[in-house]
Amino acid sequence: MADKVQTMLAKDVICAVEARAYMTINGKRRLLLNAKKIEIKLDKTKDEVSILGRITKGNKSVGAKGTGSMTVYDNTPIFTELMLDFMNKGKDVYFDLQVTNEDSDSAAGTRTVIVKGVNIDNFNLTLADADGKYLEQDVDFTFEGLEIPENFKELDGMQA
Repeated sequence: MADKVQTMLAKDVICAVEARAYMTINGKRRLLLNAKKIEIKLDKTKDEVSILGRITKGNKSVGAKGTGSMTVYDNTPIFTELMLDFMNKGKDVYFDLQVTNEDSDSAAGTRTVIVKGVNIDNFNLTLADADGKYLEQDVDFTFEGLEIPENFKELDGMQA
């Protein structure tokens, strides 16, 4: 008789809508109540490497770039003030962005990701759309550093 294959429990899937996001600008921490979606990723830079005895090339990681995007409801002056300061005073602001994913039903627990030195690439200063429903926009950014002070636990049954 074959062993029963263990699978993940549905309750251990993390509910994405229960995330919390905070930004810290000039020492002031704010809850990003107006955030709808946040994506943060690290893009690795690779060089192709020719290797004797192989017809396929290898790939060597040689660097990385932190990028991300947020979809936000445009109902707060925070981002427009940052853009105004940059345009009128030449003052560019870097801030930290913290995202915590947690689902109390999941055995995976909590993961908190903090990206440091976040710098906005673009922001619409005003929006209008006759077919639109809400004032919302995508904001692209880069970041310089990464911390993960709290990470998900490995689920039971994942160890072979």
